[in-house]
Amino acid sequence: MQHNDDGSDCEWLPSPLDALYFLPSHPAIPDPLPSPDPWSSPDDLWSPFDQPAFDQPASQDSEPLQLILHDPSEETPDPEPVFPAPVLTRPCFPLPRPCLPVQSPAAPARAIMLLEPLPDRRSSSSPAFLPSKLTLGQKLDIVRRSEAPKHDLDYRSPSELAHMYGKSRSSISKILRPSYVGRLKQLAASGVSTDIRRSTSTLHPELERRIHEYVVRTARGANWRQEVCRYAERVAEELGVEGFKASLNWYHRFIARHSLRSEPAAAARKRRGAWSY
Repeated sequence: MQHNDDGSDCEWLPSPLDALYFLPSHPAIPDPLPSPDPWSSPDDLWSPFDQPAFDQPASQDSEPLQLILHDPSEETPDPEPVFPAPVLTRPCFPLPRPCLPVQSPAAPARAIMLLEPLPDRRSSSSPAFLPSKLTLGQKLDIVRRSEAPKHDLDYRSPSELAHMYGKSRSSISKILRPSYVGRLKQLAASGVSTDIRRSTSTLHPELERRIHEYVVRTARGANWRQEVCRYAERVAEELGVEGFKASLNWYHRFIARHSLRSEPAAAARKRRGAWSY
């Protein structure tokens, strides 16, 4: 029986809330683990479960901890909504903006233009310049077309000739100079082949012409090469050409320039070591 504050008697009923547990506020710290003896048996080793800390008696400074039991009759309050924390940071580099394709009728045409090679910066009337040199026959054709009458079908202006042969206007102008045209005509009259592209014979066209005439009218014999070289040196001395030497290399170049044969094939087979075209 218990008594109220006014002195009346009341009966005490046990409640689950009256259950109190006393736990130490500062549990005793166990001793450090001793170093095991390598010569001892496994049964002699100390285990931390031999003397657990919760078996220690409660001290006077321990505080009571009430066990709160949940009553199912009470309504459980709804949990508070949890919102994600706002991200206050931003990436170090800005993200690329998405580029959507523009649907236009000219889009396929622009795509094809990007795949094609870039056009030449020169105008359509400018020629495609060729690195090779013109032959003697091409130079003579340029001179012939430029000297033809304007009403003739073969006539071409310097601009048209530059576009036809793939050369610049300045190159065509150099070929059409009167001094250069005269040397070309003398070289053509000397019997030089029109397929040559470069020749030093333009310095002495008269020497080339006289040697060519001698080779054409002279019968080719066993010592024909020596005869041609001796005649070339004699003509060079008559014309006053200084530093001229009719060597074997000069003979080969002369035959090649004039598209000639040094001697007949039968004579070449008889003479060992003879050169022939």
